Amino acid sequence: MKVVLVPASAQTSQCVIQTLLDDASASSVFGVYRNVGKVPANFKNHPNFQLVQGDVSDGSTLDFSDRDAVITV
Repeated sequence: MKVVLVPASAQTSQCVIQTLLDDASASSVFGVYRNVGKVPANFKNHPNFQLVQGDVSDGSTLDFSDRDAVITV
């Protein structure tokens, strides 16, 4: 399952991302960050995590095609 979290920098989002990464059913977790400097190192180094630079106020930076679920926090 391919899951997107937007925005991913919120504390709640980070907890959800970690839970999804710990769950084998989530094959890919995409975190949408406006500021990529806020991505925790343990996410960057996880093989199932993919960083997406985007901004919820600019729809042209967001592409959720080919994703199974989008979680907004």
